[in-house]
Amino acid sequence: MRPTSATSTSSETEQQQQQQQQQEQQQEQQQEQQQEQQQQQQRENRGNEGQQQQQQLVPLQEKQLLPEKQQQQQQQLLLQQKQQQQQQQLQQQQQLVFPDIEVEMEQQAAEAETKKEAAAAKGAAAAATEAAAAATEAAAAAAAAAAAAPSNLLSAPDERKRETKEDRIILTVSEL
Repeated sequence: MRPTSATSTSSETEQQQQQQQQQEQQQEQQQEQQQEQQQQQQRENRGNEGQQQQQQLVPLQEKQLLPEKQQQQQQQLLLQQKQQQQQQQLQQQQQLVFPDIEVEMEQQAAEAETKKEAAAAKGAAAAATEAAAAATEAAAAAAAAAAAAPSNLLSAPDERKRETKEDRIILTVSEL
């Protein structure tokens, strides 16, 4: 029976050796995998670090650009404010100048109307004066004709008619 037990011990030792070899291989594989994973992580970290450094550079550049942008925006705002002030000043000046012009134009128009009215009044007065002079001459001529005419030719109705005409002429002249 000994040989069986010897063979069994040798097979057990072989199994143990195989198990050890398998364990060793597994450990080596695990170590290799771990090393590969570590190397990958290191590569990724390096890549991420590069990206992080780039990302950190971009905000710094943006931070540096921000004051420039703000300055440009402030300058634009200042220019717009200046333009608005200039426009307001122009409008105020125009409001000061144009009312004077409008007042002058209104005054000139009123003066022109007054002159027209005065000229029309002068013309009417001259016409009235001429009419009065003509009426006076007519009245004088009528009076002279009445005095020169024989009294029997003048009848009462004719005298009344002449008086009313003369009265009308005198009234017309006095109204003017």
